[in-house]
Amino acid sequence: MNIENSEFFEEFLEDMSDLLEKMCYNLEKIRKKEEPNIKSSVNEIFRYAHSLKGMAAAMEFKKMEKLTHKMEDVLYDIREDKLCVSDEILNLFCRGHEYLMKILENIEMVGGEDEDSLEGIESLTEEIAKYSVKNDEVKLLIEHSIVLNNEIYKNLESKIKNKKKIYFFKAYINSNSEFKLVRAYMVLDALKKYGDVYITNPSEDNINSGLGAFESIFYGIYETKNIDDLIDSILKISEVQNFEVDIIEDLKKEYFLNETELKKSFEDENKTDDIINYDNYAKDIDNEIIEKIKNIYDIINDIDEDSDVDLLIRQVEENILMINEMFEVYTTDHRTIIINNIDKILKDFKNNGYKYSLEKVNVLNEYILLLENIVENIEEEKNPKTIDKINKLNERRINIFEKNKFDITDSVSQSKNIKKMNSDSEIHENIRIPAIKADILVDMLEELIVAQSQLRLEALEKFSQDTVFYKNLMKIFRITKEAQDLSISFRMITLKTIFQKVKITVRDTLSKVNKKIDLEIIGENTEIDRLVANRVLDPLLHLVKNSISHGIEISEDRTKANKPEKGNIVIAAYNIKGHVFIEVSDDGQGINIEKVHKKAIEKGIADDKKQYTDDEIVNFIMLPGFSTTESIDTISGRGVGMDVVKTEITKLGGNITIENKPGIGCKFIIKVPKNMTAMNGTVVDIAGQNFIIPTNYIKEIFKVEDNRWISVKGEIKKVKLRNTIINLIDMHKYFDIPKEESYEKIVVILEADRAYKAILVTNILERREVVVKSIGDDFINAKHIFGAAILGDGNASLILDIESIFRDEK
Repeated sequence: MNIENSEFFEEFLEDMSDLLEKMCYNLEKIRKKEEPNIKSSVNEIFRYAHSLKGMAAAMEFKKMEKLTHKMEDVLYDIREDKLCVSDEILNLFCRGHEYLMKILENIEMVGGEDEDSLEGIESLTEEIAKYSVKNDEVKLLIEHSIVLNNEIYKNLESKIKNKKKIYFFKAYINSNSEFKLVRAYMVLDALKKYGDVYITNPSEDNINSGLGAFESIFYGIYETKNIDDLIDSILKISEVQNFEVDIIEDLKKEYFLNETELKKSFEDENKTDDIINYDNYAKDIDNEIIEKIKNIYDIINDIDEDSDVDLLIRQVEENILMINEMFEVYTTDHRTIIINNIDKILKDFKNNGYKYSLEKVNVLNEYILLLENIVENIEEEKNPKTIDKINKLNERRINIFEKNKFDITDSVSQSKNIKKMNSDSEIHENIRIPAIKADILVDMLEELIVAQSQLRLEALEKFSQDTVFYKNLMKIFRITKEAQDLSISFRMITLKTIFQKVKITVRDTLSKVNKKIDLEIIGENTEIDRLVANRVLDPLLHLVKNSISHGIEISEDRTKANKPEKGNIVIAAYNIKGHVFIEVSDDGQGINIEKVHKKAIEKGIADDKKQYTDDEIVNFIMLPGFSTTESIDTISGRGVGMDVVKTEITKLGGNITIENKPGIGCKFIIKVPKNMTAMNGTVVDIAGQNFIIPTNYIKEIFKVEDNRWISVKGEIKKVKLRNTIINLIDMHKYFDIPKEESYEKIVVILEADRAYKAILVTNILERREVVVKSIGDDFINAKHIFGAAILGDGNASLILDIESIFRDEK
């Protein structure tokens, strides 16, 4: 399958990313022992591995399919209490998650599994497989769910001996299809045209009667001489995503058992009781199912308007999941249909925010009663009235769903306030939009804002602000601004995904060093532009690796320094004035000032005759090629790190600062814009040149009387505002502008980090929304410039980096 041309590509990437994020979260919960009972986390990870395996099979990612398959096997054994979660197993699963993340990156970049970057995945898969409980015949039998009667078994055995081409086939049908049985019938029809069908799951009878419920895979055993023509024919069937065939060379080797061998395999597994046989095993399963059903009864009886519906429905889900697992060993079509409909009710509860509904609870209760009746009375399975009961119950469920949809649609059509509609509606539909389309929309609205600004200037020249035309024009501008704000929000994500990648890196790095370290994450729900988040990841990873490698001491050294044996790294994120701050701090040894100073002199960076402050010395580590590490390893110490960190952050219009406390710890503070698109700016004229000051830094603007100026050596250096003396920023020192004394003496008071400074300007031109444009790599070393913007007259203006100017004015 050419995934890049597949209609499912974007959906696949989004689903895989979501599942891996959830898997990482639950692995962390187990690792940190956040819950006394890890069963719920194990159940969640099992679901994710199962889903990923199915997705990989559908998209033909063999390495991913094999890895997730083995992970699923081990998780199944853990859930069945046949295996305990050891540190070794947990580490293997964490490594497995890392490989799955690599596969996701491969798919995003090259559309497939890259062999070079996945070196070692086969050996990891084999390591995981070793932990699976050894009962392969029964386990693979359960997976295929095919039991051959003695007649078919002997017939196939004879044909295989005579070198006939016998295949095991799998047809992957879109799991969201509403016509799965129709598609299975079409596949079956194609199979018959090219050969002989021996057995299928669902069976042909069940497909024809409409009882053959299944998730997405239709499979069976088949004989043909024209396998290539068959595959071509089946792949042309709508909603058939993939078709796989494996030639069967040995029935026993391929784990297709006849009825006699099946019973024997169960008897061998239960040697402690000679009486146990296949029939008794099925009864034991039924008894367990009835026990779970009784649990569900108790839970449903507790559901009312005042109960925690979310918690109770999730408990029902867990019991249904366990019943489903038992059905993998022994089930019937009636049972499967009932369970599928129960799943739909539970899903509907989830989609509606677990809102209480008496009708849904009653229908759910009746499904459970019907399931219990079928499980307890084998005769009910054969009773024609049973399917009638199921159909009537299904109609009731559908009617309730349709009624709810009608009520919601009706309320939407009557609502005039869109915001109220969104908050009052029971169901919020989500649509998936490719990121590139959201980016294009943002860019188009940027250009529209610029064009409208130019139009506004022309309108002001020809029309009074009191005219209807001008007022309508302003209304259009406001609507456009709201649309722009909304489009920008499409690109906003939380830092949660980025921080999860950091956790993976920490875990991987710790496996290579002899150190004990705890990682604490604060503010993972902080919002940031997706483009900024992706570009800040590498600098963040480098800082964390530095903390592990250089910052945190080994346990022996920490004990000698009267520190806890375990080191701590804290990553904290927060928003301030349109910027996102990410702090990486540790309680390690800090940066050795003397060592850095000595190395800087050796490299010719520092003058040995000059006195430097500690802050100046610390910042030497940000210079190209600087490293105090004598040896090179796989973690750090190559001397090409911190300058790259600074350069990348600077390209984003941000900065990085260091707070160092030798012997106590070190903190790196990254500051980047919350979004890279738009901001509110005040356009000022300084000696004939236009600059934009980000409005959120402006504290006050006023004209100064002559008696408020304070001169130093005949030159104005400060201004007095009420009872405060504020230093004046000398702008001609930073920019190529003339130093004039003929300014109108308008002062802009700026505030940053609780400090105040003033800029003397010729005139205040306007305050407006500006679209931030990158100034490009040619200006990467242009200090004090955040970016540029196109003004209403079509000319470009530089945006001042106030934080940078404040630092240089200290």
